[in-house]
Amino acid sequence: TEKYTAVSAGNSHSLAIKPDGTLWAWGYSDHGQLGLGDTAQRKSPVQNQAVIIYSPSGTFISVAIDFGGEASFTGKTLDWSETLNGGDIQMQMRSASTQSGLSSATWYGPTGTGDWYTANGGGLNTVHNGDQWVQYKAVLTSISPYTITPTLDSITINYQQYTTSTDLTSSS
Repeated sequence: TEKYTAVSAGNSHSLAIKPDGTLWAWGYSDHGQLGLGDTAQRKSPVQNQAVIIYSPSGTFISVAIDFGGEASFTGKTLDWSETLNGGDIQMQMRSASTQSGLSSATWYGPTGTGDWYTANGGGLNTVHNGDQWVQYKAVLTSISPYTITPTLDSITINYQQYTTSTDLTSSS
């Protein structure tokens, strides 16, 4: 049984990519649509040697996340699970006191604007302390042309809710 990571079907032909990034073609090729240099029909998959598959890389930005009040990120971590597929994931966060403020907020890594969270469990930048709204940005990169773009399977932003203390005074 053949395993493919992507399949595309034409009118009378099919193309598929295997996990190693190789391209396979089969079906009618009366117009050369299989890309094999001829117009011969193929009844079973044939590897296309002339094509190199470059998997796409991209950036994902989360929706606005409301922590329900001012949050503290001191000593807290950014945790995620991933399927790297030979690739890489880098992340940054931005925060604001209001949802509308996120669009103009600055992206931060663990120590500033010029770095990225590159490993699960990295300590969060305290610049976000006191903000209620957060977004994260994940950059997914394929390291070589024969790898599949990594996937971000889940993410957890650990935080602590600020609490306000109130002094109760009673009088007799």
